Amino acid sequence: MKKTFVFVALLATLPLAAAEGPAVRRGIPKRQGRLWLEQDQCFVPVKPGGRLVVRADMGSLTVLPTSNDEGLHCQVRFTSYANSEPEARASLLRSELSARRLGSDGAYIEFRHPTDRPMSRLDVSFCILVPARFNLDLETESGTIQ
Repeated sequence: MKKTFVFVALLATLPLAAAEGPAVRRGIPKRQGRLWLEQDQCFVPVKPGGRLVVRADMGSLTVLPTSNDEGLHCQVRFTSYANSEPEARASLLRSELSARRLGSDGAYIEFRHPTDRPMSRLDVSFCILVPARFNLDLETESGTIQ
């Protein structure tokens, strides 16, 4: 639970909120021990009472309410278990994260990871902050939803 709090606190300070429209920012893969980590961010301007639709090929989804009504913030953490940097970068580059407006007050987030290899070499987790009054339509092909 402590990790989630720190993660959410960092997420709430993202500079993407200054964007007028949807924005996705890719992170830079960094080695951490035997793993490769990348953290991507996205922002979509939304209004309370709107709708969030998430469609993901894989990954665990965590959606949390926030008192900030100016938009939806998300952070996507990729963990690659590749043996080398080129292999990790190739796996991470195949990942596609997109965010767009859904109507005038909602958001659509899509994550695709086309692969011909087993997905077990990549873990993905989403943390999404939405206004307290918001409708959710969440789907992941492998992972949990909280």
